[in-house]
Amino acid sequence: MKIINKLYLQIIKKPKNKWLIILYLWLFGLPLLAKRLRYKFTKELLPNKIRGKRILDVGCTIGDFALILAEKGANVVGVDLKNRMRQAQKIAKIHQLKAKFIASDVNKLEYHYYFDGIIALDIIEHIQNDSKFIKKLNSMLRQSGFLILSVPSIYREIVEKREKEIGHVRTGYSKSQMTKLLTPLGFKINDLFYVDTQDKIHSFYTTRSQLKRLIIFPFLYLIARKKATKNEKGAILFCQATKK
Repeated sequence: MKIINKLYLQIIKKPKNKWLIILYLWLFGLPLLAKRLRYKFTKELLPNKIRGKRILDVGCTIGDFALILAEKGANVVGVDLKNRMRQAQKIAKIHQLKAKFIASDVNKLEYHYYFDGIIALDIIEHIQNDSKFIKKLNSMLRQSGFLILSVPSIYREIVEKREKEIGHVRTGYSKSQMTKLLTPLGFKINDLFYVDTQDKIHSFYTTRSQLKRLIIFPFLYLIARKKATKNEKGAILFCQATKK
């Protein structure tokens, strides 16, 4: 089984019907629509060769994407405010992957001009001063290093109560807002696009029944994993930029 699925099974802790969960993960992967879309398109935005590259995963949560990067040969540092990465660290050690996890505020990290790339997936919409945060990321990147961001789009369907529950300080970004944020702070934008043009993320997460989510997930994922055309809007905005 893939390392990433081993991580999920360890975190679930003695699940009932474990064989069914293993089969589902093998067939469809983790049934979290937004996370899967973030990981799919982030992998597409990565440089062709990341082996040996130093990459920072900001807001790494349980460390799953950091493990994916480490499996590809990258030297990864995952940072998150909460220490939820213990299982990922154990797996990295067992499989001799170059992945280090730190429970800390990213602003307290002292990696100056160190990383070849930084990834921050659905992070900056939680931060009051997003400009200051981007400056911090810039200071940790080497010249010509890449930055990959995913953020909610301002064009998605919004439920105010949920926005507060998940800690969003702004509802999202548009292409023009992302450009205005990054360009003055020393970044050249290489790719900027929306995904999930029909906002299937909203319909997925407003489905209360866990069983219904498991059933509809594979179908919604197939529909939502399409990039928006030039004039279309979508529920998630992705950006890939390089430090000038």
